Amino acid sequence: MEVAPCRECKERHPACWDTCERYKAWRWKRSEVLNRERLKRDGYTDHDTQPYWKKHRKDTKRGQA
Repeated sequence: MEVAPCRECKERHPACWDTCERYKAWRWKRSEVLNRERLKRDGYTDHDTQPYWKKHRKDTKRGQA
Protein backbone atom coordinates (compact mmCIF):
# COMPACT_ATOMS: atom_id res chain seq x y z
CA MET A 1 0.00 0.00 0.00
CA GLU A 2 1.23 3.40 -0.92
CA VAL A 3 2.17 5.78 1.90
CA ALA A 4 0.07 8.92 2.39
CA PRO A 5 1.39 11.98 0.55
CA CYS A 6 1.38 13.96 3.81
CA ARG A 7 4.39 12.11 5.13
CA GLU A 8 7.00 14.15 3.21
CA CYS A 9 4.88 17.23 2.45
CA LYS A 10 6.56 20.59 3.11
CA GLU A 11 3.24 22.48 2.97
CA ARG A 12 1.63 20.49 5.78
CA HIS A 13 -0.39 22.33 8.43
CA PRO A 14 -3.21 21.42 10.86
CA ALA A 15 -6.32 20.16 9.03
CA CYS A 16 -4.70 20.47 5.59
CA TRP A 17 -6.20 17.09 4.66
CA ASP A 18 -9.52 18.91 4.33
CA THR A 19 -8.33 20.95 1.34
CA CYS A 20 -5.36 18.97 -0.04
CA GLU A 21 -6.19 17.49 -3.46
CA ARG A 22 -3.25 15.05 -3.31
CA TYR A 23 -4.53 13.66 0.00
CA LYS A 24 -8.13 13.41 -1.26
CA ALA A 25 -7.00 11.47 -4.35
CA TRP A 26 -4.85 9.15 -2.23
CA ARG A 27 -7.66 8.60 0.26
CA TRP A 28 -10.18 7.74 -2.51
CA LYS A 29 -7.74 5.31 -4.14
CA ARG A 30 -6.97 3.71 -0.76
CA SER A 31 -10.65 3.26 0.11
CA GLU A 32 -11.30 1.61 -3.28
CA VAL A 33 -8.45 -0.86 -2.73
CA LEU A 34 -9.55 -1.65 0.82
CA ASN A 35 -13.16 -2.10 -0.27
CA ARG A 36 -12.12 -4.52 -3.05
CA GLU A 37 -9.98 -6.49 -0.59
CA ARG A 38 -12.85 -6.65 1.91
CA LEU A 39 -15.29 -7.89 -0.72
CA LYS A 40 -12.83 -10.55 -1.88
CA ARG A 41 -12.16 -11.66 1.69
CA ASP A 42 -15.88 -11.94 2.48
CA GLY A 43 -16.49 -14.03 -0.64
CA TYR A 44 -18.76 -11.49 -2.31
CA THR A 45 -19.81 -12.28 -5.87
CA ASP A 46 -21.02 -9.54 -8.16
CA HIS A 47 -24.18 -11.26 -9.40
CA ASP A 48 -24.95 -8.55 -11.95
CA THR A 49 -21.94 -9.61 -14.02
CA GLN A 50 -23.00 -13.25 -14.23
CA PRO A 51 -25.19 -14.24 -17.22
CA TYR A 52 -27.94 -15.93 -15.16
CA TRP A 53 -28.42 -12.94 -12.88
CA LYS A 54 -28.30 -10.47 -15.78
CA LYS A 55 -31.16 -12.33 -17.41
CA HIS A 56 -33.32 -12.60 -14.26
CA ARG A 57 -32.51 -9.25 -12.65
CA LYS A 58 -35.49 -7.12 -11.66
CA ASP A 59 -35.37 -3.69 -13.26
CA THR A 60 -38.21 -2.25 -11.20
CA LYS A 61 -38.29 -1.26 -7.57
CA ARG A 62 -39.70 -3.69 -5.06
CA GLY A 63 -43.49 -3.73 -4.92
CA GLN A 64 -43.96 -1.83 -8.15
CA ALA A 65 -44.90 -3.31 -11.48
